[in-house]
Amino acid sequence: MSFDLLLNNGTISISSSGELEIVTGQNKLSQDIIKIIATASGTNLAHKWYGSSIPEKIVGSGLRLDLLKTEIVKNIQSCLQNLKSLQEQQVRAGQVLVPEEAIATVEGIQIIGSSDPRDLIIVITIKTRANNILQEELTLRI
Repeated sequence: MSFDLLLNNGTISISSSGELEIVTGQNKLSQDIIKIIATASGTNLAHKWYGSSIPEKIVGSGLRLDLLKTEIVKNIQSCLQNLKSLQEQQVRAGQVLVPEEAIATVEGIQIIGSSDPRDLIIVITIKTRANNILQEELTLRI
């Protein structure tokens, strides 16, 4: 099983006993999905390919809504493929991933409007290797 530090609203979570908290399983996969989409591509110096162009190129771009949605979906598809490739590399390197934290397939990416016209709601549906369905919902302010 792999793990990562638990993030709570972007802040490393520390237990009441002062220990760093970790995240595993399907919760880790959720956090991994959010991290790769929210990280601007090229900002991880060790892995320039990691991240998405959503934070830097899509938000505030002024694209028509249909083009904006298309760009967001393509970008998220690329992020999820990169994440899946990263998971496969980790397994080849000997790291154990439990089925709940590994992407089997991307079942869908849906973008819907919000009550606030500045926001888009992105719903990402993933099937894990444990055959569980994970649905992650993100709000993007455009």
